[in-house]
Amino acid sequence: MNDMEYTYKEEEQGIKLKLTGKFTFTDNKAFLSFIEDTIAKNFNTLFIDLAGVDFIDSAALGILLLTRDKCANTNIKLILCSPEGQVKQMFKISKFDRLFDIR
Repeated sequence: MNDMEYTYKEEEQGIKLKLTGKFTFTDNKAFLSFIEDTIAKNFNTLFIDLAGVDFIDSAALGILLLTRDKCANTNIKLILCSPEGQVKQMFKISKFDRLFDIR
């Protein structure tokens, strides 16, 4: 799988966004547009499930930082879920565990 794909589901506890594939710079515009549309909805928490993401680049890390800031500015709690493999390693190297709620 080359490109990132995503699905989302609105639930009582918040919106769950499930990503699969490679999360890279090419996903910048589409992902941030989706996030802005999502933030416009009235909810408290955004869960981003990363279990299906097999690769993340530094640009995508930046996209997640922008997402964190957008959520913080609108009082939405952002939770990153289930990073594995290379994604988990990138989070550890970049110290994302200090910047995000990762479960």
